[in-house]
Amino acid sequence: MAYAGPMPAYPLKRCVEITKSDGTSYDPPLICVRVGSIAGGAVLECLNVDGTAVTFDGCVAGDVIWGPFTKVMSTGTTVSGIVGWTNDG
Repeated sequence: MAYAGPMPAYPLKRCVEITKSDGTSYDPPLICVRVGSIAGGAVLECLNVDGTAVTFDGCVAGDVIWGPFTKVMSTGTTVSGIVGWTNDG
């Protein structure tokens, strides 16, 4: 099910360590995510608030990718050390 709440707004208030999971949803959504390591590969797979999947290929360690995202998928994601920011506090 797609996220149905209000769209996130600034400021970024909370930083969370992300464990890749096809089942974990973030509500409110993650505003952005940061790639920590590409030692296992350079692909990040996320789910948009409308429920569509988006694949970021060619990631570099340190990349900050802006969302909002409701999931960081395990399937398809090869990067690790992912950190996400929300605006709930």
